[in-house]
Amino acid sequence: MLEVIFKYATGDLTARGTLFDDNSALDGVMAGINILGEELEAYVAENKRAQEASLESENRLRTVLESVQAGIVIIDPEVRRIVDVNSFAARMIGAPKESIVGAECHKFICPAECDQCPVTDLHQTVDNSERVLLTATGERRDIIKTVTTIQFGGRPHLLESFIDVTERKRAEEKMRSASLYARSLIEASLDPLATISVAGAIMDVNEAAAQMTGVPRERLTGSDFSAYFTEPDKAHAAYQEAFTKGAVRNYPLTMRHVSGKLTEVLYNASVYHNEKGELAGVLAVARDITERNRAEQAEELARRDGLTGLYNHRTFYSFLNDEMIRAQRHNRPVSLLMLDIDHFKRVNDTYGHLAGDAILKGLGDLLAQQARAVDRVCRYGGEEIMVILPETDAPMAMGIAERLRMEVAQQPFDIGGGKIINITVSIGVATYPRQVNSLGALVKAADVALYVAKQGGRNQVCRYETERAADDSSA
Repeated sequence: MLEVIFKYATGDLTARGTLFDDNSALDGVMAGINILGEELEAYVAENKRAQEASLESENRLRTVLESVQAGIVIIDPEVRRIVDVNSFAARMIGAPKESIVGAECHKFICPAECDQCPVTDLHQTVDNSERVLLTATGERRDIIKTVTTIQFGGRPHLLESFIDVTERKRAEEKMRSASLYARSLIEASLDPLATISVAGAIMDVNEAAAQMTGVPRERLTGSDFSAYFTEPDKAHAAYQEAFTKGAVRNYPLTMRHVSGKLTEVLYNASVYHNEKGELAGVLAVARDITERNRAEQAEELARRDGLTGLYNHRTFYSFLNDEMIRAQRHNRPVSLLMLDIDHFKRVNDTYGHLAGDAILKGLGDLLAQQARAVDRVCRYGGEEIMVILPETDAPMAMGIAERLRMEVAQQPFDIGGGKIINITVSIGVATYPRQVNSLGALVKAADVALYVAKQGGRNQVCRYETERAADDSSA
């Protein structure tokens, strides 16, 4: 029957006659034609819907491509050419779409990977990979690129999306350079440095801090900074003072090494703020003053008398010279006391030189305790002791001398072996500028007054007298 239908459809009259000769056959033919017509209409309708769906899909894709804030190109992998590009990518490349579409993909994207394409040649996955975009002007821009496979025009194509990270990378490089610079400055310091959070936790340290504590940097970070000092409460108080005042200067602390070694430091700290201006923490510096202290101690020992601990003969003259200059500049008086132990030779002869040394040591301690804070007590030599009295006139100096004389007379001195003895002193007093006009003359005048006190019976205070002083007194 189908053969007859096809012959009839092509104009074969014999087939037509056959059809007309058989009414039942003709009915069958008409039914078949109707079925074919319906199927043809269905095919055409389906094809139209598919075309409309494809067009709608492409329109949606176009809308999506244009709305994305990233560069997007669609590449035909077979010919490696760009078949579509969104406006964002065109602006990044710096050329109109018309001049981009149809161009070889490596002309703009990953120019160094021509014939070595990770996707088409090496069959690799490209996902958030750093690549290079070459603009129409030849400028190289850093991009992050992702490649996916899509169906486009009925065939697989590559959809490449990318964002420009050139400025971000430049900013990161600047930050990295700044960080390296800051780190180099921190590490260049021989003093331990640390940044400390508001909560008191160490955020960063330099190598000097790790060496002084004996604790690696990674273990120091995050730990309580006060734990590395012999007096944690005192260290914490210094930290709080920095927050209260904005800074703290030369705060004495002692750091402890894990081995037990102690290092005396001066703690200096200043607060710092974040980019929002908010208080972020404290930058602390610990200056090792061990050597300085040793030098100062050595210098102090050189200034002191080994037996009594009082300032020695050389230091006495240095102090007196300074006071004379100050007195001249401000037109103020300065007085000098010269003390001598009465019958000191008898003490040595009776009890021995060790007893004499004990007397000298005890007398030095007593005078240092009784003197004013501004006074200077010095061992001049032998059993003679000098007391410099700044801004003190003659009457006031006489009162101080008499008080000291009485304190000595009342003080029992332990000379060892369970023996206690008492001593007395004679004191000469001289004052600049009322009585003398030079340093040498002041010392000589005090010596003369001391001699008068001894000649007068000892255990007494005598003031240096001159013809000028006597005239002034009579007036």
